[in-house]
Amino acid sequence: MGDARFDAEFRKLASAMGLTMTPVGRDDPLVTGKLTGAAGYDVSKVDFTFGLKPQRIGMPGPLLFRLGLEGKAVGIYSPFDLSYCRTGMDAFAHCLEAALGQPLPLRKSEKEEAAAARERLRERDGN
Repeated sequence: MGDARFDAEFRKLASAMGLTMTPVGRDDPLVTGKLTGAAGYDVSKVDFTFGLKPQRIGMPGPLLFRLGLEGKAVGIYSPFDLSYCRTGMDAFAHCLEAALGQPLPLRKSEKEEAAAARERLRERDGN
């Protein structure tokens, strides 16, 4: 599953860098693997994590965007966590925080958990 905070921050950063994001269609060579002059992989049939399956009902293919700069393709982006999907780790949010030099905004529940943790430390230390 992807991290909505990362996706929102990535889109802001991409826009600030002048990158365009164009959805990659189901018949695109990047999805079908039918690349001219290069070897590719057919990624048209993907499996989603348990948490993401309900959101992807009726949308069987991957969700990919071609990143463009000055009319040239410079990368591919997916709002879904593609490489850490089996670990449950929130890896890319930490990468974005490092790149931005500041933490991502915490979700309300995380703010509450952080406040509770600080309170427990104060109680433990007698402050």
